[in-house]
Amino acid sequence: MVKNYYKSLGISPSANKHEIKAAYRKLAKKYHPDKNSSINAKNIFIEINEAYAYLTDDKHKILENPVSNSFNKSKSRSRYSEEELNKRKEIEDRYKELEEKMKSSDIKNDVQYKGEAIDVSP
Repeated sequence: MVKNYYKSLGISPSANKHEIKAAYRKLAKKYHPDKNSSINAKNIFIEINEAYAYLTDDKHKILENPVSNSFNKSKSRSRYSEEELNKRKEIEDRYKELEEKMKSSDIKNDVQYKGEAIDVSP
């Protein structure tokens, strides 16, 4: 079951950082185990701390609504430029072509290393 951290702090999902912090402090004072002797105070306090930690972490904010956050990013979704991707594709094509030539021809697949023959056939 997914926890609703906003509900734990008694705030709306559109709350900003200041509202989150204010709600957390209010509830933390109320349910702190040193000040509240009820049986559930410790569990509620732990839940409040977990909710506050989650909601104030910017990484989780991005994960909560990935669709709206994707519009804030640049239009380029790749970390590589188009030129770099084309170079990589060209290298990949050359490698495949060379591999096919090696399979179809009688190129010797032995390599000499320190006087010993090593088989490097694919």
